[in-house]
Order: sequence, then structure tokens, then C-alpha cells
Amino acid sequence: MPPFYKYAVLLFLLVWGPCAPAQEAEFKHHKVMLVLGHAMTPEGVNVDGKKTLLFLPSWGLDYDYLFNEKWSIGLHSDIIIENFEFEDQNNSVRERSTPASLVLSGGRKMGDHFTLLIGGGVELAEEENLEIIRVGADYGWEIGDWEVAVNYMIDFKIDAYNSGIFGVGIARLF
Repeated sequence: MPPFYKYAVLLFLLVWGPCAPAQEAEFKHHKVMLVLGHAMTPEGVNVDGKKTLLFLPSWGLDYDYLFNEKWSIGLHSDIIIENFEFEDQNNSVRERSTPASLVLSGGRKMGDHFTLLIGGGVELAEEENLEIIRVGADYGWEIGDWEVAVNYMIDFKIDAYNSGIFGVGIARLF
């Protein structure tokens, strides 16, 4: 075997070795996840002033503290990166400028991959701040100290509009 291949094999073992699963993995209590998503709101208003379903791009950053294998508490944030208008419950058209939300949520893992979430918080925007109640679900696959997940959250904004957020995320467990 030429010397180059020996160094390549050695480098592979040095890099992959620490990442290989151990006999008994230590439980990780912290999870930080970056989420790319789309928020959907049926109360949206299009450029013609008509009520329509809007699909709005969003980014999320979540932190969860895992008490044990089943229960967690977290601080979840996301931002819709577009301005939009919506029709509220009084049929008034209101505007939102890149709203960002901050939600304190609790989670319960059901099985190996599926987690149910519920929480409350606030959506911040230039026009006004709105209170949020959030319910959702997360399905994740752990790969060593990493997790890949898909999730769907429903945000109920008090006296304003509701939205569903579908996201795909990658998390680091430590």
C-alpha cells in the first residue's frame, strides 16, 4: 500500500474514532437546534387585498434542556423573514414586519423519535407584540451527538392570526 493511503486510513481513524458510538453512551442533557421552515397562515392577505393562504419563509433556533429520556423544557425562537398582512378576527387588515417569536415550551418524548410540545410566549414585531400559545410535534433521528428532525408547530396568536410552521432542523446534543 502506498504511503498516502496509510496516512488517509490513519486520519480517518483519528477523526471517526471519537465519533463512533461507545458501548454505553452518556445521556446528553442539552440540545441546540437550527431549523429552516415555512410558516403558513390562512388569514393572510395577498397584494389584491383578498384573504389567502400565505407561505412565509422562517428560521428557528431552539434550546432544550432534557431532564431525562422523556421530559424536556426549552426556549424556542423563530423569525419570519418577510413582511405580510393578515385579516384579524374583526375583519381588519393588519401588517406584520418580520415577526420574531420567543416561546417557553415543555416536551414529552413518546417512543424513540416522536416528541409532543406545548408552550406559550410572545411574537415581537414593529407594529405590536402578540401573545402565543404553541402546540406541536417533532420527529427526530439521533446520529451520535447530532439529531436531524422534522417538526410541525401550530401557533395561536391571541386576537390576531394563527399559523402552522413546518420545519427541518439539525441539532447538536451535548
